[in-house]
Amino acid sequence: MRYSSAIKIYLLMICLALAASLTGQSLPAGHVSGNVVDTVGVAIPRASVFVRSYSDEGERITLASHTDSKGNFTLTLPAGGYDVLVSSPGFQSKLQIIVLKTGKNTRMQWKLIPEKCDFPGVNCDTVQ
Repeated sequence: MRYSSAIKIYLLMICLALAASLTGQSLPAGHVSGNVVDTVGVAIPRASVFVRSYSDEGERITLASHTDSKGNFTLTLPAGGYDVLVSSPGFQSKLQIIVLKTGKNTRMQWKLIPEKCDFPGVNCDTVQ
């Protein structure tokens, strides 16, 4: 039976993933939970949470989560240092550096500033 090169690569990737999971070596994990709000403290639902880590292979950026309806999210990541970027349409993105320790819970808050608006006589920071 002949297999195409794409199928061979796919099968090889499955075998490598299975071999890695069978080694039983998992990285120690830390937990970070966060809350994303605007400048007056109102939750920002569905904000995007990006995580950037550095490894021997170079920089890795991943969309890790979105906030829930109350602006909360929780991540479980290998212990280490990360840049966490939170963004949402209509707000300026905000970056914070976190250090996760094995078995520890880290709780943080991100306050996003509304992007500039030009409505005369309106304080855009308080408009929901």
